[in-house]
Amino acid sequence: MPKFMASEDPAAFPFFYIEPGSPKNAKITQKFTGPLTLNQLDEIAPIGNSPTFMTLKDMAAVMPLWMNKSIDIFQDAEASKEWGWVQEMYGFCSGLWLGGVKHVDLHMHMMVQV
Repeated sequence: MPKFMASEDPAAFPFFYIEPGSPKNAKITQKFTGPLTLNQLDEIAPIGNSPTFMTLKDMAAVMPLWMNKSIDIFQDAEASKEWGWVQEMYGFCSGLWLGGVKHVDLHMHMMVQV
């Protein structure tokens, strides 16, 4: 298996169905991030928590945000309905961005999907 984390930047598998900045999701995403520009929305990585590699420092910053944002999303009727079974993935990518992790190296080969 190659070393996916070539720097301090996290490495993750991109999920095609996680689209925080899409026209359909941007308004909902901003309920949990606060107001963002289109460029900022595009910076939010289209990932979930797994598979993701990151430093312990980033983990310490992101994990509480992930948990709290996931709870907020679950308790929000619109977000819960729209994001369904991937709510916590949106909680993770929002928490990652809010935790200051603005760049994630995306690797299609981190996971095999059949």
